[in-house]
Amino acid sequence: SDLSKSVALVQDKDKDKDVQPDADFGTREEKEREDAQYAKYSQNSYLTDMLLHTRNAKLVQFRRGKPPVVCNELMRVRHRLQLEQLKRKK
Repeated sequence: SDLSKSVALVQDKDKDKDVQPDADFGTREEKEREDAQYAKYSQNSYLTDMLLHTRNAKLVQFRRGKPPVVCNELMRVRHRLQLEQLKRKK
């Protein structure tokens, strides 16, 4: 890789470690994640269809050895896509 060939690239890589999240990110993290997932699912028709075919099922993320996590953001994205689909049919 280029990283192993150049000391300057390694030094540039270490500069990114000083990056800190915005002070208000903790309060808007869920909304940011929902917006990102909406962009992902709305731009890809295959993913949109897959998500809409889950209908109103509770979506959970499986984690080995840990309790599952309910994906509330993804269920809200599904709801937004369902509403958009209904508007297009009218």
